[in-house]
Amino acid sequence: MSVVHPVPGQDANPAAADEDNNPDVITEGMLRDLYFGESERLYRFLARRVGEADAAEVRSQAFVDFFVWWPAHPDHPAPTAALYTIAQRRAVDHLRGHGRRLAVEGGDMDLVVCALAVHRDAFSVVDLRLDLRRALADLNARERRALQLHHLDGLTVAVCAQLMGTGVDNVKRILKTALEKLRMSPGMTAYQVPVTTQPQEVRK
Repeated sequence: MSVVHPVPGQDANPAAADEDNNPDVITEGMLRDLYFGESERLYRFLARRVGEADAAEVRSQAFVDFFVWWPAHPDHPAPTAALYTIAQRRAVDHLRGHGRRLAVEGGDMDLVVCALAVHRDAFSVVDLRLDLRRALADLNARERRALQLHHLDGLTVAVCAQLMGTGVDNVKRILKTALEKLRMSPGMTAYQVPVTTQPQEVRK
């Protein structure tokens, strides 16, 4: 059974011109742009947490909540971050209702480092995964989460900061430290893991 996602209506609004010039009004166009801009990314974000079978349903619930929340908080500096905060809470509620708890599978973290352009031409995939698991074991929970949110989920540093309850500069430091640890891990030095000192530009 397909899930119908609530999308802001596209009917013409007589007051649209006035609303567009009012910074305190969230227009249907703004809601629509954010929906289509984040819909697929949010689905992937939730699929890793609640599973593909339930991700679309939880995404719809998150967007419904967000479409109510944003117009009531038009001056919020990072609405995209707020959307993912709402989605994460929805994911936790969904899992709790099914007797499960939120967790990131270990295999996902392997993909994080693979996504960082690890050079593995001379090594088997099996060897790489084993070495990655050993290297990732040296990271603390905060470093693993920052890597997962930024490099696997593809979220900007600003959104990561909101979800982690810290500042943008601190997330950048956490990411830099985590990548340095991976690069210096005895099992990973041969793979020439590149260190990203400048995470993706902040997008609110």
